[in-house]
Amino acid sequence: MSFVMKLNQDDQILIIGGGIAGMTLAIALIELGFTQVRIFEKNLTPEVPKVPINLGTNVLRILDEFQLAEQGWQIGIPWNQMSIRTKSGKVLNDLDFSRLVITKEHFPMTANFARLHRILWEKLPADIFTYGEEFISFTQNDKEVEAHFLSGKSVKGNLLIGTDGFGSRVRLQMLGSSEVRTFHRTSYEGIIDLGKLESTNFEAFHKPFIQYHDKSASFSAAPVSSDQIGVSFSIPYDGDTPRSVSTIKELLPGMFEGWVEPISEIARIAAQGNLFAWEEKDHKPIKVWSQNRVILTGDAAHSSFPFMGIGMSLTMGSSVYLAKMLHENMKKVEKGIKLFEKNRSKATAEFNRFAERNASMFNWKQPLAGTLRNMVYQFLPDGYTESPVIKMMNTTYMGTAVVETSSLSEKDPDSASTQNLPPNE
Repeated sequence: MSFVMKLNQDDQILIIGGGIAGMTLAIALIELGFTQVRIFEKNLTPEVPKVPINLGTNVLRILDEFQLAEQGWQIGIPWNQMSIRTKSGKVLNDLDFSRLVITKEHFPMTANFARLHRILWEKLPADIFTYGEEFISFTQNDKEVEAHFLSGKSVKGNLLIGTDGFGSRVRLQMLGSSEVRTFHRTSYEGIIDLGKLESTNFEAFHKPFIQYHDKSASFSAAPVSSDQIGVSFSIPYDGDTPRSVSTIKELLPGMFEGWVEPISEIARIAAQGNLFAWEEKDHKPIKVWSQNRVILTGDAAHSSFPFMGIGMSLTMGSSVYLAKMLHENMKKVEKGIKLFEKNRSKATAEFNRFAERNASMFNWKQPLAGTLRNMVYQFLPDGYTESPVIKMMNTTYMGTAVVETSSLSEKDPDSASTQNLPPNE
C-alpha cells in the first residue's frame, strides 16, 4: 500500500496488549489529547504477578512526566550500589551507582512489578480497557485497520499498535517468524517477607542489589520495600527444556545448598511460596516495526535479555516516543512512524547487543572461562563508565543527554535506605 495517512485526535487507536508498554502508550496518547484510545487485553483481569523488577532511570523520568513521581518513589528501593560476588560470598566488585549514573530526581531501582502496573492502570480511565479479548489477526486498507479476536469480535480503528510482548501475534502476522536468541536459562522470581527469615544480617536487606554466581547458576536479591526483598534464581535448562515452576520448587533448596547464608535459607522459603518463571531470551534486533497502519512497540518490537533495568526503560520510552511522534506528525503519520522506527531502533539495538554479550558471559561454564568472567567483573567500573548501559541511564528516552548528575544522597539522605517506606502490597 502507498498512501498518505492522517490522524485526528478523535480517531480510534487500538492497542493490543494491556501490559506496561500498552498502558504507557495509552497514558501518553491521552495526555497529548487523543480521545479514542482503546486497550484490548487477553487476560480476564488486570492482575499481574508480584515479582521484583529492575527499573532504569527513564522509568522514573516517564512517571515524573505522567505526574506520578510521588507514586514512583513508593514502588521500590533505589540503587546506590550493586555488588557482584561468588557463591561463597567473595566480593568481585562493588559498583557505585550514585557516583556513576544517578541524577537528582531519577535513579534506577528495584521495585514490585505489580505496584508499577497498578499506578499506571489507576492513571487510565477504566472504560478504555476490554479484558478477555484474545487478538488473532488484523486486516487493513487505505482507510482503516480492523482487529479480529478469538471471540469473533472485530473492531475498526485508524491505527493498530501491538504492545503484546515477546510472543506478539501482531508481530507474527506482520513479520512472520522471528529469530529467537536464548542461552537456555530461566529466571525464577518472587518476593519474600523479611519476617520469614531467621537471618537478620544479610547485606541485601540494606545494600540494594547483590548478585552471587557460580559456574552455572546465579542468585540476585534486593529490597523492594522496608519489609520485603525481591529474589531471582537464574538456572540453566534441563538439556533443551526449561524446568517448570513446580519442578524448580522441588529442586531449588538442593541447588543452592552450600551457598553463603542466608541464600540456602531464602531458597527454601522461596520454594514454599509463589515463584514465577521468566525465560531469558530475546529477538535479534530489527529496523522495521510497522506495516502501514500497524505499528509495534515495547517487547513486541525490541525484546532484550534482562540487564540492570534498561529493558523496562526502553519499553516505556519507546511507547512515549511513539505517542509524541504520532502527535507531532498527524498530517503525515507515516513520517512520524519512520522517525520513531529510525531513532528508537538504533537506541534499542545498541543496548540489545550489550545485553546479549552480558548474557553470553553469564553462560561461560568451563572453569577457565569462569575465572576469566570473574576477572571481567573485577574491572567493571572502568568499562561501565563508557558502556551503553551508563549512556542509556544518562540519556532521556527522547535521546537528550542528562547533563546534571549528583549523588542520590544530595536528593535525600534517607532515600537509598529501606527506612520510612510503606510495606509492599
